[in-house]
Amino acid sequence: MGAQLARFYARLYGDQYIDESPNLPPATEESINVSFERLLMASMPYQVILVRFRNIYRWDNPTETALWLAGYIFFWACNQLAGASVRRKWSFISTHARLSPRFSYTKE
Repeated sequence: MGAQLARFYARLYGDQYIDESPNLPPATEESINVSFERLLMASMPYQVILVRFRNIYRWDNPTETALWLAGYIFFWACNQLAGASVRRKWSFISTHARLSPRFSYTKE
């Protein structure tokens, strides 16, 4: 029943946006490069987070890594790892939203 209902609404509202021609545009090096650049730009915030994690596990800054390790051991000893991770994520999101620069994209 659910699959039939989903198909019904997909056809009702989605048919106007779906091109039924079987011919797709050819994949050229330029179109692949454009898509790859868009993917890289869209994933930039995640790349920043992953680079920070890499710096922590590689001990690039021993003081910062030691602080993360001390916090992990403390919350592990208090049996509060899940709560601490939720609080950390919430504080990161709120701080990032407050302090991040606003970008203005202009056409050239």
